[in-house]
Amino acid sequence: MLKQYNCLEEKGSYFNCDTISSFADLQRKLQDNANEKFVFRGHRSALWKIFSSSQREWDANPCRACWEKRFHERGFYCEDSSRQMKSAYLQFIHDMLKYMRNRICEVVTCPSIQLISDIQLIGFLQHYGGVSPFVDFSDNWHVAVFMAIKDLKPKDYAKNEYFSIYAIDTRDMSGNECVYIEDVPDEQGEVRGEDNPFRVWGDVDALMIKKLDSRWCPMVSEGRMASQGGLFAYHKHEEQSLEEVFSQKDRGVSRATRWLNKITCYDVPYSLAKNARAFLRRNNITSSSLGLEDKTIEDKVKSIFKDFQREYRGGGACLV
Repeated sequence: MLKQYNCLEEKGSYFNCDTISSFADLQRKLQDNANEKFVFRGHRSALWKIFSSSQREWDANPCRACWEKRFHERGFYCEDSSRQMKSAYLQFIHDMLKYMRNRICEVVTCPSIQLISDIQLIGFLQHYGGVSPFVDFSDNWHVAVFMAIKDLKPKDYAKNEYFSIYAIDTRDMSGNECVYIEDVPDEQGEVRGEDNPFRVWGDVDALMIKKLDSRWCPMVSEGRMASQGGLFAYHKHEEQSLEEVFSQKDRGVSRATRWLNKITCYDVPYSLAKNARAFLRRNNITSSSLGLEDKTIEDKVKSIFKDFQREYRGGGACLV
């Protein structure tokens, strides 16, 4: 079961942590990071670990329990069972992508579904309410702050709680170690093409995938994706959080992951959300400017995924 932190102090093992005392302090630090080519992500609760939506769905999906039961019946225990579960999780993502690809034309007009790569499809799902193995980071810290506080209410400002802004330093990402959408390397550094399917690159330990505005999603023309440019983070592990992957001590043995640095974390008291909201309004960072108000496409994607949830049986239901 996916867990969260019990207290802010627990986060110190995985992040370079900084507790913020004023909005001016947060603004200065985030702008300094932006000048140094960091990318950013916001969480409404500072106690949440960084999991992808596919990890959360897998954790809650009854099919996971079915896989576990079948593995137990077949005598897979401990390490064998763990390896099998990782394979089952990747199979779950593959099956979900296949299902969504078969029905995506119900949502948007596609010139040819064969021309849409899995990376493009996942990026589309990430931004339009679908389940995705990607974790989204923006190159604009204003967007990250907006995402962190958009669901807070004025009554929340008095609570003794914190939201978080996460920042990843991208300066060490160069050559094959900076993974762009068109250059997805395997762990030996071999460059894979953008059009290769999830089965080719899904077993890589960790990737940072650059979002390219003009090519990223040919299925839609409205601005939700264009206004939220940045990077997607991906890793293959079904139970590890992103910060756990980034803080692994032995990551240097892999060419594909040796560039990973600890993620910087700014924990911000809810009492500063009012100041942050006023700042964002002055800078025209709103639901409308980020393309979030029109939920027509998002609602269709969510409806199709509910059908997938009902119909999915995966390998867990057919193992013998």
